[in-house]
Amino acid sequence: MTTNGFASFVQRHKIELIIFSIAFLVRALYAVLIQALSGSHGFISHADAYFFYYRSALNLLEHHVLSIAEMAPYYPDAYHTPLYALFVAGLLALKMPFVGIVLVQSVFSSLMAILTYRIGRILSRSRWIGLAAALFVAFEPMSLYWNGLLMSDVLFGFLLTTSYYFLMTDRYRMSAAVLGLAALTRPIALYLAPVFFLAMLYGDFRRGRSIGENSTRTLASFAILVMVVSPWFVHNKSTADTWAFTSAGWYEIYVAPFQEFTKRYGYEVPNVETLGASDFSRFNFSYSSHYRDVALPLIIQHPLQYGFTHLSRSARSVVTNRYDYLMNVVIKSQFPSLYERFSNVFSLLLAAGWLFWIVVYLLCAVAFLRQETRRWWFFFAGLFLINILLSGGINPGGAEMSRYLLGLHALFFVFALIGAQWLWRRFR
Repeated sequence: MTTNGFASFVQRHKIELIIFSIAFLVRALYAVLIQALSGSHGFISHADAYFFYYRSALNLLEHHVLSIAEMAPYYPDAYHTPLYALFVAGLLALKMPFVGIVLVQSVFSSLMAILTYRIGRILSRSRWIGLAAALFVAFEPMSLYWNGLLMSDVLFGFLLTTSYYFLMTDRYRMSAAVLGLAALTRPIALYLAPVFFLAMLYGDFRRGRSIGENSTRTLASFAILVMVVSPWFVHNKSTADTWAFTSAGWYEIYVAPFQEFTKRYGYEVPNVETLGASDFSRFNFSYSSHYRDVALPLIIQHPLQYGFTHLSRSARSVVTNRYDYLMNVVIKSQFPSLYERFSNVFSLLLAAGWLFWIVVYLLCAVAFLRQETRRWWFFFAGLFLINILLSGGINPGGAEMSRYLLGLHALFFVFALIGAQWLWRRFR
């Protein structure tokens, strides 16, 4: 690239480069702070970061198997899909320290802020809405926290955001391919896929394409998704004799909503430990049938009671405080004197954080009234509902939901600002 060409590139993408620089700088400073306060351990201080992702990557390097087992036998891991472990293992193989891996993750986070800016401009036709939404993505506190850990949420969020950006720009095949990579990072992307394909069909219908051309593009995109994820299905068939994508499903149902359901209504069922699982082998496919055989008959026998329990957990996940864990666990443990001295200030910030997300939800609801973006509002609503029904029903905690919805932050903030703009124009 010539000097003039580079200058032209910078001029064309000036705002995006500024967004990237701000987002990356904030994350880099946070990574340096973690290194200074806790050393390398700070990047795997969360239990999931150490036991699931780091251990899987380490076993890939040392034993050439994707496994979360702490010692032999290193049974193949089917609880998580493999892409993030491969990502970490590749960087560890290059002798990159944890802080370096987090800085690479920071690139993904910063690119996600740029995509938010572009999505905001597509949906609102406003540079200012795109810019404001991108800055929200750049500075949202829990996003910074998860970015500082060796966990799959940032990579998944980036891939999911990229996938629906390609969808919005009419690049269906690219959208499907990246959605497949997202599914190889977190399995829930497969459950989100129907919303994408419905959006593809409707988008072509709106453009007046013929039924044949419409369905051909969508079927080709579906085939690409299948091609991307099929190696993992084959892996599970060869190692565990099952075509299931992950062993997480029945385990997660059993240990979370099913336990609340049985306690609420007084049903006695075997505890998970009595099924013979020990240590992290309980996540293996060999135990999935045990969880299913215990839970499913009782769920079928009492569908309304279980449904109420699961839906109440999903509803609770929407209003739990995303910043409670950050304030009362992370900050309190790292800065106990500061926390005790300014406890009232932290309580006020905690309440403000909860109120912030309630306002975001309400403004997103208002955005439905803007007819020009209603098609994408329904797309967003579909992704959101599937997320809270599955992830929220299983683990409704605020901190966990901040992870699970990270890939929807672009749409949250863009639609919230669209809703605010609609109210301003309506009532000014």
